[in-house]
Amino acid sequence: MDVAVNLLNKAEVSLVTYRNTGFADGHPSAAKEIIEDMNVVGLPKQKRLRSTKSQFSYEAPDDQLNVAMK
Repeated sequence: MDVAVNLLNKAEVSLVTYRNTGFADGHPSAAKEIIEDMNVVGLPKQKRLRSTKSQFSYEAPDDQLNVAMK
């Protein structure tokens, strides 16, 4: 319970400072700083494989996969 209250207090402080400094300081590095201050692990968004429909039945589905990490 103390951990949750502590995280909420840190979030409130960071929101108040963000409100005072404005949008100019609110860039991705600021988000990373907030994550580090709150001791929360930030996970990057996982990219998924995208598939396209094959027009003909003789095309293998493996040939149509596009790798998202290219």
